[in-house]
Amino acid sequence: MNELVAEKTLLKLTRFAIGAVVAVNLAMVAIRFLDGLPLGVDSTSHLFRIMIMSKSYLENGYIPQWNPDWYGGATLFLLYPPLSYFFTFAVSLIDLGPVLAYKLVDSAFLILGPVAVYYLASSAGLDKTEGVLAAFLFSFSPTIVENYLFYDRFPSIVSLPLVCIFMIALSRALAGRRRLFFMASSGGLFGITILTHHLSALCAAMFAFLLALTRGLSGRRSRALAFSMTITTTVLLVGFSLSSFWVLPFIMTSDQLLGNPFYNRNVEFPFIRLS
Repeated sequence: MNELVAEKTLLKLTRFAIGAVVAVNLAMVAIRFLDGLPLGVDSTSHLFRIMIMSKSYLENGYIPQWNPDWYGGATLFLLYPPLSYFFTFAVSLIDLGPVLAYKLVDSAFLILGPVAVYYLASSAGLDKTEGVLAAFLFSFSPTIVENYLFYDRFPSIVSLPLVCIFMIALSRALAGRRRLFFMASSGGLFGITILTHHLSALCAAMFAFLLALTRGLSGRRSRALAFSMTITTTVLLVGFSLSSFWVLPFIMTSDQLLGNPFYNRNVEFPFIRLS
């Protein structure tokens, strides 16, 4: 009898969590689709790139590499991973325009976030109820809510589902299920994450090594740890190689930035913080 009551209570709580996740995400998406430009702190700094791309392409037939309006003139994507902007630009060409395309992509990846967290929890061995709880905690995390509604850090919003899917693929590669396929797919996903938001990719790399460490230490074979670390390192190198056409110039430019005597070192920390 007590077990039956407990199961019913758990089912009700699961349904409540699902409803809450859907409600909070729809509420946040509804705010994003209010008339006018998105009002997040960083919204315009991301949206204007897509608007420049769209305007230049429609008027001149090409995407510019130089932005005359940013810091008195700068390359458009040298210090910013380009993939989320190019993806949104492609969506804008479906007769939507850059502003609506931005809102659609921003909202779609926000909704994909808890879904990806649910499947990540399932791949980690959690049951359905625990997976729903993980998605619930993710959706109601103050960091996630303020990131979308207040700051609108567009590339990080897009990257969060990618990090989850990357971890799922890497977990399966470490488990030995179609290892080569999942090594290739996780390497590709890591490269995509770098080209979307490099700081999220840095976090993903740390998560990857942590996963390899736990898998290696829990393995029965004596070389399990070395094997897990080798697979993970290979995957990360594949992703880095795929994104190297952007990463290497970015690293070289960052070094020049730090060497600039006029660079304000009081704001150095925000460039490297893991947010």
